[in-house]
Amino acid sequence: MRIITTEDFRDAQIKILQRGFKFFTSKFNLKSSYRTKSSFNDAELQTANWWIIPKVQERWNKLITGNKDLAYEEFFCRNFFPGHHPMKMLSIGSGVCGHEIKIAELMSHWEVHCFDFSEKLLQQAKITRIKRI
Repeated sequence: MRIITTEDFRDAQIKILQRGFKFFTSKFNLKSSYRTKSSFNDAELQTANWWIIPKVQERWNKLITGNKDLAYEEFFCRNFFPGHHPMKMLSIGSGVCGHEIKIAELMSHWEVHCFDFSEKLLQQAKITRIKRI
């Protein structure tokens, strides 16, 4: 039984090229919270997220809503919360709060709270929200 394979070295090389040597070495830290934060604390990283591809988003919209041009956030708000009753929404692990910001815009009478252990991502969410106002 091999513990380390040639594929492991290829995967390591790809991660170093994608996210940098500092990210790669952060995975050897003994504190699990540090390893986790290093994975999710990069607000500018877009290269590893395949779901940002417009055609992928269109397919998801089509499968969820029946219309490739109707985002699921709008579908969700229209079909499941058609009234104008004030509500509180809690989103844990929200990252940059992209979906939550859209829902807050659609449901202006809601109180939306986003929580994430990554301060960088929450700061990015605040900047995004300010730009959209």
